[in-house]
Parts: sequence; structure tokens; C-alpha cells
Amino acid sequence: MVNQDETKSPCVAPSYPPVLPSVVSYGTSGYRTSDLDALSSLAVRMGSFLVLRGGVGRPSSVRDPGDSDGGEDPTDVDGAVHVGAIVTASHNPPGDNGLKLVDADGCMLHSRWQGAVTAAASATDPASCGEDRPRRTVYLHVGHDTRASSPRLASLLADGARATAQRRGVDVRIVLYGAVPTPVVHRGVASRRREAGEAVVQRYLARLSDGYADLVRLSPQSGRRNARPSLVVDCAMGVGSTLVRGIACALDDLQRRRGNLVAFRGSVVKLLPVNVVLGDGCDDRALNVRCGSDYVQKFQAPPYLHDGSNLLLLSSSSLCCSLDGDADRIVFFFHDSDGKFVLLDGDKISSLLASFIIQQLDVLLPTPQPHQRQLSVAVIQTAYANDASTAYLRSLGVQIERTKTGVMHLHRAAARHDIGVYFESNGHGTILFGSRCRKLVASALASSVDATRKLAAGRLEALAKIMNPAVGDALSDLLAVAGVLFSHSDRESDDAVQAWADMYHDRPSRQRVVKIADRSAIRTNLDETCVTSPPALQAALDAAMRSYRMMPSSLPPRCFVRPSGTEDAVRVYAEADTQRDADGLCKAALVAVQNICDAGASALSRCSRL
Repeated sequence: MVNQDETKSPCVAPSYPPVLPSVVSYGTSGYRTSDLDALSSLAVRMGSFLVLRGGVGRPSSVRDPGDSDGGEDPTDVDGAVHVGAIVTASHNPPGDNGLKLVDADGCMLHSRWQGAVTAAASATDPASCGEDRPRRTVYLHVGHDTRASSPRLASLLADGARATAQRRGVDVRIVLYGAVPTPVVHRGVASRRREAGEAVVQRYLARLSDGYADLVRLSPQSGRRNARPSLVVDCAMGVGSTLVRGIACALDDLQRRRGNLVAFRGSVVKLLPVNVVLGDGCDDRALNVRCGSDYVQKFQAPPYLHDGSNLLLLSSSSLCCSLDGDADRIVFFFHDSDGKFVLLDGDKISSLLASFIIQQLDVLLPTPQPHQRQLSVAVIQTAYANDASTAYLRSLGVQIERTKTGVMHLHRAAARHDIGVYFESNGHGTILFGSRCRKLVASALASSVDATRKLAAGRLEALAKIMNPAVGDALSDLLAVAGVLFSHSDRESDDAVQAWADMYHDRPSRQRVVKIADRSAIRTNLDETCVTSPPALQAALDAAMRSYRMMPSSLPPRCFVRPSGTEDAVRVYAEADTQRDADGLCKAALVAVQNICDAGASALSRCSRL
């Protein structure tokens, strides 16, 4: 931890010129670009912005009436504000890099600050931005991924913060994490602790391992479970590999201290047998190259090893998972008994975990009907969620809420419920446990309720301890899935994985992208399922959907289009009973966009099954 007075403050503005939104714009995942000169300027300027955002506070002109925090920043015991930044481009190629900003609540930077971010990036003097208001101490948490350019960019961001703090009279303390997964910095900011970055990492590992061990200990199979299969983890040659091994070591140590939590035929079984591949050495040249969650989900194929072979060589019983480059998203996959690749994406993760939560609530708070539950349980989805997953979740009595695409929209919607589950299909997601849920669980654990109900309360408490309350976290999601799948299933491990895959079967779908001259020409409703302008486009989509017949007792065909958030392009999605119909409906929607919006350009060749 370094006080701003201990380091000479550079004069940053002349050396790092403004960056206009036309060059690089701040999107839902922050900044991303291959232009390292622009990123150098942005790093300095975002350091400046974060000091002003934390130390000067929220200008009255950017109050958001939809905020759940009532307009006040969370602070620690002495009134200091914690904010953060991570230098990463997530699942992008090795040559790219970027910046993600962490707000004072530990979540992604709220959309109300986007105008202020743009102003700081494009201003001649970023330190002069913002109103002159009472100043507070700022703890700025800074981490980065394993890209070659990341340490330098993190250093520039800290320099920008110190320079602005000195000029504006703000006391800033820099908390350096080094190379860590993105969710660790988010959790560090959310916890508002003042330890050095390494201590925050150790606390993070301890909390996850404790929660996972409790989940295993409270399982009906504890002490008599069959041997767990080795979980194969593809870390995308990124920063996640160190912490995956760290969690495995922490669990081994915890098992030695607590005693044998799991046994198989009288022998001790590791709590989490992990085989890490595509992670050792964190080679930034191979980062996300034919590996990682984005590759696996997009191409529905296993990742490749360094020798050019892929993971098809694994036995059909091996459950595998792939993280992305900064370990904030995860997808699972395996090969069935016929050798077929089976993807378990974010929709499947949310279904598994929501099903487990409902099982525990039905024991803890039994009610005749799902709508009479004392706690609201909701799964938040976007329009890209497969209709089969939505139908399955509704069959459990779970509320479904749809939001605009983007993690910040999903997170905000989840926070409105007692238990809010959200996962994008790409595997980015978490579970939020509200104060009513936490109080009810704590009350059950402290009371004299029967042992079965107390057991259910303990399992919910363990799951809440594992999940990251601020952002999607691949490592906590990995532990949650492993704990639920292998410790709370009455099936053998191989059967449990297959049963997870068989919860429902995705309807055939197709997604494509088409370039247009101006993406602002298309506007949609709030959840992006319907075009509001131009009206002729939605009329054409409705006609296309009516032209495809619905099979008896099946869901109707659907398609939607939405403008890209980062480029002048339109994303088209279609879903139907057969792949042929899904492809045809997607093509019809694509033609409608081109004809009505005068796209002029052919569809991009890159497309993917969802």
C-alpha cells in the first residue's frame, strides 16, 4: 500500500493526450483496444477519474433515480471510499488490452458515470474535471492480467491517480494486487479492507475454500461419497491458473485441519481433485488462443493443448471447464458415452444452481405453492437465453426477469430480489443473496428448528459464502457447481453430469451479425426482444416468425435483432424447433435488416450456434 505523498507525481496531461470516444469508447466491459498508445493515455486518465470519483464524491447532476444505494457511496469505518481498476481485455486476443473500472460498491462502474468517464478521457486536463466538494480518503485497488503490456498500464494508472490526488488535495492509498483475476479486485473493493493486495487474495481464497468445505460437509453424501472425478480446468493460459491451484491447496490444508470431510471406502478423498491445463506459466502469447471459455462456447468444441491436440483425448467421464483470460466467466463441457461434445453454458449453470436453491428453500420454508414462498427467487436472463432453459426454470416455480444485454443490467435486476441468480450464456454470472434471505437463514441456524431445516439453512449459507456478491467470478462458480453436482446428487459422478445436461435440451438456434451504416437507426424495447424503430422492421420479423409452423406442444419460433453496443452492426438471433427452421428464420431476419435499414454490407462470415 503506497500513500500518494511517497511518490513523485508526474505531470500527466502533456505526455498522455486526450482520447476521443471515436477512437476508443467505454462500453459495458470498460475499454478494449489494440491501440496501446491510446490505452496508455486512458490508464493515466482513468487513474485521475477514479480519484475524483472516490475523493470528491458523486456530483448532484448524475443522480440515478433507479439506484438501490440511495445516492450514498458505501464507505469503511473511517469514511474512506474504495474504488478499483483492472488492466485486462478478458477473452480478447493477446495483442489487445483494456481497462475495467470498479465502483465503490465493488460492482462494475455504474452507467451514471459513463459521461464522467468520457469527459476524463477526452479532457485537456483530466484533473480539473468534477465538482469541488468535500474530500475523502480514497483506497484505489489496482490489479492486472498476464498480458505483456498490463504491468506498465497498471503503473500508469497509479501515476495518474497520484498526480490528480496531489493537485486536488485528496488522500489516495494505492492497493497493488499484481496479476490477479478480475473478480478478486471486485471483491477486495466490496469488502473495503485496507490490507495489501496479497492479503486480500489470501482472504478471498480462504472464504471460497471455507464455503466449499461447508457445502461438502453438509451434503447427504458426506463421509460416504464415492470418489470424485478429476475436474479438468482450462485456464485459457491466463491468470486464473494460479488461484485455481491456490484454492486446491487451501482445501487440502483445510481438510487436514478439519479432519476427513469426504471418504471413499475408508480412504480420504480430496475435496477438489483438480487437473489444471492451459494455465501453467501464464504464457501471454497463447492467452485465449484456441482455448478459454469464449472459444469453447463460440465453437462448441474443446480447447487445444500446446502440442496442437485438443481435449477430445479425455475420457468421456471427465468433467471439464474453461475460464476466460481474466477468470470472470466459465463454461463446462464433457464428452458423452458416444464421444459427443456436450456444452454446459451459463443457462445450464443457472438452472443447476437455481434448482439446488429451490430444493433447500422447500425444506427450510415449506409452502403449498411456489408463489407463496416467503422469499422471492428470480433468475435474470437476456433475450439470448434459450427458451428451453426459461421453460425449465418456470417449471420449478422460479420467477423469470429479462433485461437488456449487459452484466450491469443483470446484476441490478438480481439485486431487487431476495435471491437473484444471473448468468449470461457465455458463463458470466453469480448469485446475490439479499438481506431478508441472510437474516432468515441466520435465524434458522440460531433457532431450535428441526435438524433437516437447519441443514438446508446451512447449505444456503455455504453457497452464499462461495458466491461473489459484486460480479461474475469463474472460481466461485466452479466451486458452487462442483459442490452441488458431486456432493448433493444421489447419482454416481458420471450420471450426475449427464443428468445435469439432461435437465433440458436447448432448442436449435442461430446467431449472425450484419454490418450497417448507422446502428442508432435501430431501437428496441427495454429487454431488446422487440424493435420499436423502424416499425417496419418489427413487422417484417413478426411475419417471418408466423411463416414457421410450431410443432404441437412446443414453444413458438422467435427471433430478434439488436444494435451492437460497440460497432455499427446489428446482431440477429433466431430460435425454432429444428435447426433448419432456425437457420431459415435467422436468414429472413437478416434480409429484413438489410432491406429496411439499407445495410449494404453482407453478413459477417463469423457466426455461432448458441
